[in-house]
Amino acid sequence: MRSFAAVAALTLSLALVTACGENFVGSSGASSTSGTGGSGGSVPSTTVGAGGAGGAGGAGPTSVVGAGGTGGTGGAGGGRTGCAVACGANQACSPDLTSCVCTEGFADCDGEASSGCEVNLLTSNADCGACGKKCSTGEFCGGGLCQTPQVVDVAAGKGHSCAVFEKGILKCWGANAAGQLGLEDNKARGDAADEMGANLPGVMLESSIVSAVAVGADHTCALLSDGLVKCWGAGAQGRLGRGDSVNIGDQPKEMGPKLLPVDLGVGVTVKALAAGDAHTCALLSDAKLKCWGAGGQGRLGLGDPANRGDMKDEMGDNLPFVDLGPNEKVRALGAGAAFTCALLETEHVKCWGDNAKGQLGLGDTANRGDMKDELGVNLKAVDLGTAVLAKKLAVGAAHACVVTDGAKVKCWGDNAKGQLGLGDKDPRGDAAGELGDQLPVIELGENAVDVFARGNRSCARLASGALKCWGDNAKGQLGLGDKDPRGDDANEMGENLPSIILGMGFKLGRIGLGAAHGCVTSETGTVKCWGDNATGQLGLGDKNPRGDDANELGDALPAVKLVGP
Repeated sequence: MRSFAAVAALTLSLALVTACGENFVGSSGASSTSGTGGSGGSVPSTTVGAGGAGGAGGAGPTSVVGAGGTGGTGGAGGGRTGCAVACGANQACSPDLTSCVCTEGFADCDGEASSGCEVNLLTSNADCGACGKKCSTGEFCGGGLCQTPQVVDVAAGKGHSCAVFEKGILKCWGANAAGQLGLEDNKARGDAADEMGANLPGVMLESSIVSAVAVGADHTCALLSDGLVKCWGAGAQGRLGRGDSVNIGDQPKEMGPKLLPVDLGVGVTVKALAAGDAHTCALLSDAKLKCWGAGGQGRLGLGDPANRGDMKDEMGDNLPFVDLGPNEKVRALGAGAAFTCALLETEHVKCWGDNAKGQLGLGDTANRGDMKDELGVNLKAVDLGTAVLAKKLAVGAAHACVVTDGAKVKCWGDNAKGQLGLGDKDPRGDAAGELGDQLPVIELGENAVDVFARGNRSCARLASGALKCWGDNAKGQLGLGDKDPRGDDANEMGENLPSIILGMGFKLGRIGLGAAHGCVTSETGTVKCWGDNATGQLGLGDKNPRGDDANELGDALPAVKLVGP
């Protein structure tokens, strides 16, 4: 009979060791007939970087007591610092310092070493996700995938507009002097031919999925699907929440992986955003509120007029919550030029900041939030009338509006352009006796289901699905084919106020108001914009306003081209 040791198969473990780009195999240790296996052989020294690991020990004989030997010691590697070659655009030095490799998301698709890694695989329609993978007509490349998008939300600021697509891609157009379009340059888009459609890149947010967007005067913030927030554009007063006042998005290598989320504290996530002219507020997942940016007039609600987010150590856990009273929870929020309002779970509204026009709804013109002890229980809710509660909230430059639990609209604050819809130009809320039951409801001809405000105008979505707007109309922003304001004289509201006509079969979806322009989606994702167009914010390839002359709305108003050739 053959011995147990003779018939046992000798198993050798070979260690494949990677050392700075070169692989070496340790020699096997000799097999022993009993006890432990022999020691593994040493790995030769590599020429660059650290030495390789020792090879695996030889296996012991097949028995319950046999065990493999231990690996030998790797040879010492020779060191080298600095890259041996000069790297081009979107390239970095390889780990072994001997060549250049493309940075994440980029590729060398033309094979020309001199051009570096010239293609962004995350956004290139011609090379989407891989060299040569071309998106079809009507699709665009987002996150390395060819997508046939549908717009699910729109937002507008002073001179730019943004659209969120169903797969979380974001596109912005219009003014871009501060990089607010997020394209790593300061060139406006939408004010000239061939800048929209497939020629308009998505905002460079790497693989982030955008859930919603808030647009300030010249900055933009995106709420991501994971509850984080990223902001870019004008950084003055700290409105981007980065601890400085630097513009972001107007220079190369500022977006994508370089753009970090706003630090709002450990474990904090966000469910809604609002952007004023120069400040930003976030409604947190626990129904609390944090605001940052310009602090003048107390608009941040922190008991002083100081900015937050423009210096180190002001964000994160160091940024206080807005105190609205014990156990108060916020349902919705709005930000104006220099004030902020919150709709509470109790269906009351509290406002703070600038109050020069009575926009805080407190019957005086004193600011709130710029001194201690003005917030919390000391901040009174807006008096909307006996047993009247608020269901929806909207905030303009210096006025605010609600839809009441009776499906009526009430507005207060500045009224110089008739934005309160009361047939005069007198502000409401800046003196005693103007609020509560003395504040009239706006006559719209039917019940309202939602309300919107920006700049010096207001709009209401009605139960019939119609959209009616009133207030300033110098740029045709009311969408009525003229420049006449509405709501500042008698007999201009109710049945006398026309609804905006957007075209045959256009069923209203989402609504985003800018300072003097507006954008809406249809239920099928078509986008139309009207009003001021000085910086291409309507996305129509020119600078001509729409809605200030007859025959510019309805079917005559082109849809914004966001995809396709």
